[in-house]
Amino acid sequence: MNSRRKFTNEFKRNVVEEVQSGTVVLAEALRKYEINSGRYYYWKAQYDRGKFNNEPTAEGAQLNKIAELERKVGQQAMEIDLLKKVREAQARRISAMPSSVVITGPSKRGAR
Repeated sequence: MNSRRKFTNEFKRNVVEEVQSGTVVLAEALRKYEINSGRYYYWKAQYDRGKFNNEPTAEGAQLNKIAELERKVGQQAMEIDLLKKVREAQARRISAMPSSVVITGPSKRGAR
């Protein structure tokens, strides 16, 4: 039997907003909803980043932007690595060709 409870995003948002608004102090909310502080702070971090169908805080919006830029940099690094491997493979193929084969570039006169 799975004893883990499932919480909706609406419930999580409501708990965080109750504590933030001062309607309830954190210790009271933890007892009332039978959650631990670690879970609350995890929800708070998600709330700050707008993960519960709410507007992110200014700091949360910055963290979202940083995460987006880090994903893009990671993707570009992978693309660069792939292009380097393709270039190296092409250079190996060219160097493996018999020396009697001459490879020339495009005509200097242009296409006609």
